[in-house]
Amino acid sequence: MDKADLAALLSAHGGRAQPVASLHVLRADRLSAAGHAFLAEHREELATLDLSRWLGQASGAQRPEVIDALAQLARRDPGRFEFEIARAPHFELEQAERAELIEKLRGRAPETLLSALSGAGSAGANGGAAGAGGAGEASSGLLAPGAGGEMFNPSDLLGDLDLDLGAVGDTGASTGVAGGGGEGLGDLLSDPELFGDGGLGDGDGFAFLDEAGATESASPSGRGGAPLSGLSALLAELSEARTPRLKGAWKKKAAALAADPSEDWSAEVTRLPKAMSAAAELRARSSPRPEERAALLEWLFQSGAKKTTVVLLTLELLGSTQAAEGVRQWLAQSFLPRLLSDKASWNRHGPAVLAALVARRGFGEMDELLTSAVSGAGALGPGLLSLPSGGEPGALRAPIFGALSSMMLQEAASALAAGQSRVALGHAAGLSSLGAPSRRAKDLAALSRKRAARGDVAKLLALAPKRRPKDVPSLEDLITAVHVLASALD
Repeated sequence: MDKADLAALLSAHGGRAQPVASLHVLRADRLSAAGHAFLAEHREELATLDLSRWLGQASGAQRPEVIDALAQLARRDPGRFEFEIARAPHFELEQAERAELIEKLRGRAPETLLSALSGAGSAGANGGAAGAGGAGEASSGLLAPGAGGEMFNPSDLLGDLDLDLGAVGDTGASTGVAGGGGEGLGDLLSDPELFGDGGLGDGDGFAFLDEAGATESASPSGRGGAPLSGLSALLAELSEARTPRLKGAWKKKAAALAADPSEDWSAEVTRLPKAMSAAAELRARSSPRPEERAALLEWLFQSGAKKTTVVLLTLELLGSTQAAEGVRQWLAQSFLPRLLSDKASWNRHGPAVLAALVARRGFGEMDELLTSAVSGAGALGPGLLSLPSGGEPGALRAPIFGALSSMMLQEAASALAAGQSRVALGHAAGLSSLGAPSRRAKDLAALSRKRAARGDVAKLLALAPKRRPKDVPSLEDLITAVHVLASALD
């Protein structure tokens, strides 16, 4: 990177030098003269970890300028210098450099700082402080767990159930366990009357557990003679829908009930028969309760709904202003890694999912999604389908890289067409960090030639490395690109 490239990056990050230093200059294969000059110019804005990385990458001729920057920090903020640098065992100052700093600071810094620099009984004593302060300043905090309530996990509702993917029978819905030899949900719950072999449509009604755990037979009169809820009444009527005409009428009634938001189906998803798939889709799209929509997404996914349908419903939930913190965590950590569990899914749906996260500034969720997908460590919870990793951990890095770079190319092009130069510049900065597959080199070149891209956008697109198939970015590279977007689009 030359001086003009660094100026373009500075513009992309809103004039903030620290993210340019941390996410671009200090991640380069080598520290160029222009990069070193940039760090020296903006030394007061650097985090402790940036200073450590600068010292480690500087050549012998460049190190004295880093020592001057450290001396300035010690005079400006002696407490930070003492506990994050002088007492940090990982801060690799040579003995002669420590002596030079002591001479520069004698009479201008506390004696405890000078003693720590000399190594008098303090080496590593507060290494933990360095880790907490230095790394904390350099991080944008995107990888930290989300603040707020616990993650809402529909698996708590579904328990140990894997819903049968078989077809609905003539009498309604058979809700057996996949691969379970026709066992019903009642077999899983040690209650053969609950969702028995005949399912909800066996003509004998169904059973449920009351608050005390006792089993009661459900009938149109409801529990203890009390009126049934709309959903319970509907399910009780399914066994009577034995003809095509009656089944059609029942499904219309189910759709009408799904459009009525007055009831919450969140805790009732295990009772839904396959015959209610269309109603469940409608409800997952229209419910005002994000937890209910999440539970229905899980039900649809386990019930074998078309992946395209589930992805579209997920994108609508991601774009909703209703989505609570716990639901967003579940989407990023558990649901999306299972939904995008293979190369084909990432190629087809990955760019749209990532674009939806960027649109709602869900960069923390992007971090969690990429980490879970690459490592295969999604927070699955009890009873959920295992997460296919495509083989060894990291097998999805290549399709994820393709999806992330494609998303940034598409978003940059759309932003240029809409006259949103700042957004285009942010995505160009992301591409300059991550790069793009070599097969997309023509797309990068074509985008940089657009009239609206002239100047900084074109400069940053030219910096994007064209990676060959064997040059797949690491998880750290992918996460860094997300941090670049978070900073540039803030």
